[in-house]
Amino acid sequence: MHRRQILALYLHECAHRICGGEFGHGEIFSAMVLILYIRAGSFCGRPLYHSFALYDIDEGHDDLQGVPKAITWSINQANELAKSSLSAEECAVSLVIRHAEWLEELRRRDSEKAALESRRKQNMMRWNQLKSDVRRWKFLAITAGIAFLTLFVTVTSHADEIDQKTQAEFEAYKRSTMIWVCECVAGREVWSWKSVKQWEDEGSIRRKELDMWVAQKRPGISLSEVARYALQSRCN
Repeated sequence: MHRRQILALYLHECAHRICGGEFGHGEIFSAMVLILYIRAGSFCGRPLYHSFALYDIDEGHDDLQGVPKAITWSINQANELAKSSLSAEECAVSLVIRHAEWLEELRRRDSEKAALESRRKQNMMRWNQLKSDVRRWKFLAITAGIAFLTLFVTVTSHADEIDQKTQAEFEAYKRSTMIWVCECVAGREVWSWKSVKQWEDEGSIRRKELDMWVAQKRPGISLSEVARYALQSRCN
């Protein structure tokens, strides 16, 4: 066996004695081994840290996801404590304290991560609910708009039909309804029956004749003459 391997094996067992058997090949033990490797290499002028192997940290992990974190923590602690003036036993005590703090920090991070993930899921649920509500209200708005336009067109068309029907009925009423009217014919009052339509048409003709007559007269014509013509236009 190579001398370096013998030294690494010896330091490995020394780390077990310093840490005690309760820690096994965990983070504390691996950091302690690295401290001894670094200090021994510094003493003899040859690097020994590459003697560190996964065998030194193969306990306390349910899967490979925790191994990188454990190795990183062990290397960081070993680099810091190996340069200190603490003895190996004092380094072991410091590692136990730091390891407890590190585990507490990991639990806190896991708790924060779980809380963050929970909030993310809740926000996603709210966002999905909001999108669903927006789609529903959008559909209802479009449906209501279509229904309103349909109702408006229907009511407008029906109103036009009613108006046309009413107008037609009114015109028919004026043609069929007779009234007793008096006219001035040859200086005499003549009473006769006429339809409402006929009476309106004749009245319209009289108004046009009156407008033409007034337009042909002088501007100084009296209102009495205009009124007399309007009342006795058929008596001329």
